[in-house]
Amino acid sequence: MNNVSKVLLSCGLVFSTAIGAAAIYSHQPHAQAAETPHYNFTGYTSANSEFILDEDFINAIKHDNLTMNGYSITKGTTDTVQLVDIYDQQFRERGENNADFVLFELDGKTVSQNDLLEVYGPSDVYETPDGNMYERDYNGTLIQFYENDGYITKVKIQAYE
Repeated sequence: MNNVSKVLLSCGLVFSTAIGAAAIYSHQPHAQAAETPHYNFTGYTSANSEFILDEDFINAIKHDNLTMNGYSITKGTTDTVQLVDIYDQQFRERGENNADFVLFELDGKTVSQNDLLEVYGPSDVYETPDGNMYERDYNGTLIQFYENDGYITKVKIQAYE
């Protein structure tokens, strides 16, 4: 009988301690920091073409927070404009580490037209000398996809006022 009392007393202490700890923990304030989506791409775009389908990439464009090879793609206001080639991308530099335009090649065999439309949704199609073009505008950032033979070959991103 003595052993049964000890077991019941031990179980009661463990149970009450767990309930007390849970009650204390549940009243702790929880701060949730709001983070702005950001995407940082480094390297050759043609070597890793699927990144244009990444949800983080798309959200970074929507929130004007995209960086490619050290250049933030943002709306530019400086009068000094210089074209800069880095890897397989061309930037229109509008100040130190800022560009309002980037044009880059994809491998032309990884991202299909169907993949693009599935991720970005339906789009009007425009015929251009560079192939069919699909276009999206996200709060002043225009993104254009060029398609040949069912695959995306080139992307242009331009932030404008």
